Amino acid sequence: MTPRLTALVVAFAVLAVGLLAPSPASGVGRSMLPTTGQDQPPGTSPEEGPVPGSVPAWLPISGETPRDAAVRECLVDDRRPVDVVDGDSTKQWPGGLGYELPHDTAIDARSRTFDDSELNEDGFGTGVKFHESDDSRDRLCFVGGTVTSDFDPEQTSWNTWHRVTGMTVLTPGYRLVGTRFFNQGDMVAFGFDASGWEVIGVGADGGDTHAGAYLHDDCVENDGMGAGLIDDVKLDGCHVFLSSSSDGTRAAPGAEVEVRRSLVRLQPYDQSFNPPKYGNGQHGGFFKWAYLSGAGGVPPALVVTDSMFRAHQPAPYGGNENGGLGLPPGTTCSNVILVGTESWPAKDLSSWRDQCTDLTFGTVADWDAATAAWDAAHPPLRDLPGQAVAGVGRALAW
Repeated sequence: MTPRLTALVVAFAVLAVGLLAPSPASGVGRSMLPTTGQDQPPGTSPEEGPVPGSVPAWLPISGETPRDAAVRECLVDDRRPVDVVDGDSTKQWPGGLGYELPHDTAIDARSRTFDDSELNEDGFGTGVKFHESDDSRDRLCFVGGTVTSDFDPEQTSWNTWHRVTGMTVLTPGYRLVGTRFFNQGDMVAFGFDASGWEVIGVGADGGDTHAGAYLHDDCVENDGMGAGLIDDVKLDGCHVFLSSSSDGTRAAPGAEVEVRRSLVRLQPYDQSFNPPKYGNGQHGGFFKWAYLSGAGGVPPALVVTDSMFRAHQPAPYGGNENGGLGLPPGTTCSNVILVGTESWPAKDLSSWRDQCTDLTFGTVADWDAATAAWDAAHPPLRDLPGQAVAGVGRALAW
């Protein structure tokens, strides 16, 4: 039995046990749609959702996942030059423009760790940063690795997190594949010249030690307003999921950002943004999106399909014209599952209901089933010593 098949068998066994267990008082394991007038979104009925605790049909859990396909393309099929990261790093990698990376390079960071706990003299910490260059660094493909920090995830102030970024990308055509993130400000930030970016098969969670990924600012910051793709990700603990909002001077005519086959949960944490004004323990909504009127720039078009979004409290800041938890106006949306909507403001929820086809409402049990299945289908990408490229296929059971 291959490692992939073994992992899937274990995952489905765990799911089966969960379905047979008694439902706790918190509501975990209830039907896909709440059935009481108090917590059932208006206009829904229990028949609209799938069996409770089931894995969405669109979730890639068998065969080659989008992440695995991207790894294969970057490290094997596309015949790119490959740069293997040499050991772990506690300083910003690769460290400025002195480190040459030809266009179209694949960066093999499997099993490597980047720790951005060491701040510079201005208080900024960055794990990985790719600067713009006239003659190199376009269309890079970064594969694997972990970006983390050792700051206290709850008691470190917002002022610190606002200057900590797991990965900053200032070059076009960048592909981020299968990297894991924990305890960051921004997870990945795409700057003004980073159009055409892709985030594929990326995972963020708290593992066995924390109740979430503690991504204290934007999971994906697209304030450069470029076109992009988020596919096959599990982001279990964002302060904000996705931003496209700048100083008002940036526009994205014809650009599109697509989100598909993804799992996203918003996580409140104690030292959130501006506690004197908003209080502690907040998050900033799913989409921090520039207003179509032009406030904050002109954002890309947004397409959201085959995804699950979870939040259990409103957002007092962030968001967009449709509210803190709202789906931005003009979004193309289909086949989406929302979890935790009992506490959402009516305006925010209406923005999803009005713009999404095949919208359903789930429970924590559905989220748990989906994330367990995602984990089983996405084991960590491991480096094989001395076989950085030749051993890729064997490591992933191709």
